[in-house]
Amino acid sequence: MKMWICSQIEAREHYAIPRMLHKNGQLDSLYTDFWCSNFWSVTNFMPKPFKALGNRYHDDLADTKVYKTNLNSLTWKLYQKKYLNQYQYFQDRGEKFSLNLQRKFKKRDLSHISHFFGYDTGFLEAASYCKSQGLKTVLGQMDPGIVEQELIYQERKKWPGWEEKCEIVPKFYNDRRKKEWKIADVIVVNSRWSQDALIKQGVEKEKIKIIPLAYEASQNFKNRKPPIKTIQKLKVLWLGSVILRKGIQYLLEAARSLPEIEFTIAGPVLINAEIVKQSPTNIKFLGKVERHTTEALYSSHDLFILPTLSDGFAITQIEALAHGLPVIATDKCGSVVKHGTDGLIIKSSSSEAIQSALITLNKDRSMLKHLQSNTLFKAQNYNINKVCEFYKNL
Repeated sequence: MKMWICSQIEAREHYAIPRMLHKNGQLDSLYTDFWCSNFWSVTNFMPKPFKALGNRYHDDLADTKVYKTNLNSLTWKLYQKKYLNQYQYFQDRGEKFSLNLQRKFKKRDLSHISHFFGYDTGFLEAASYCKSQGLKTVLGQMDPGIVEQELIYQERKKWPGWEEKCEIVPKFYNDRRKKEWKIADVIVVNSRWSQDALIKQGVEKEKIKIIPLAYEASQNFKNRKPPIKTIQKLKVLWLGSVILRKGIQYLLEAARSLPEIEFTIAGPVLINAEIVKQSPTNIKFLGKVERHTTEALYSSHDLFILPTLSDGFAITQIEALAHGLPVIATDKCGSVVKHGTDGLIIKSSSSEAIQSALITLNKDRSMLKHLQSNTLFKAQNYNINKVCEFYKNL
């Protein structure tokens, strides 16, 4: 049987990869930066910046061998604000984490291990050693890389002053990722958009496997049919960071000419405050929302919009469908929405495309209800068991 070692910094995907491998009896161990088996031991006694560390645990891995570096993780958390460039921080943290893995692997017998999985920036050194020992190295690539960075750079030139924090991605950060792509036997991306972006950057197509993110519906919405609403004024929901990359600039432009539609923007607002003040009156900014409040937001809206310019996957589109909301999305993310069945696919970077789609659904309520009626089962295609089959086939 194939046996895997998994590694990851932070709780990406709620530890979905090690969890699915463990469920199938294929996980040897998990290496991570922080692991907390008792939520209260951290959150009750730690300062506010550390409280989120209490979520670094999952019951599905309670009986798994987990190797952690809790003290080092706390130290990195303390020093994060001292970094003038977050990419320098990600680079340094990833390198130290990977070197620590390498040292630990050298002290282990890896003869029964077949695969090593890790995410980018924290992969290089550990993967190099694993490969020298005959293991297959699998890299989880989190975003489309330089292609996305260039796209954002061009948007900032097009929309000057919109984003207050405009960090330049240093060359050494991208150079490290290129070395990781080279050392990896398999590179897992979450969308065709990411695959095409990596190919443009010189990655061999044969190395790349498209595996979607896993989505787990909350207990409240499992097996619930989406309500067919008697819609009066159309209510549209945005859920995610309010940044140029997500296409907020084009949504605001479209909303100005659609006063008959209400828009709710939920998520951390990272654009200039003056832009927010000048937004049309049919847009309401909520700012960052707590996870437990999102179900109420989905329930009180009719349609979800994701005019993203670039996303590795964008799991919010599955979440919206699972809650009965058709989705307007672009093709610059995971291929989840089926055009004309449970949502609409539109051109990215176009306020006209957003406006046209919204006008269509606002006028044709029977079409909107048709899309809504087809949202129920889409999320089942992305449950953890289905996604696990992709990894078993590696």
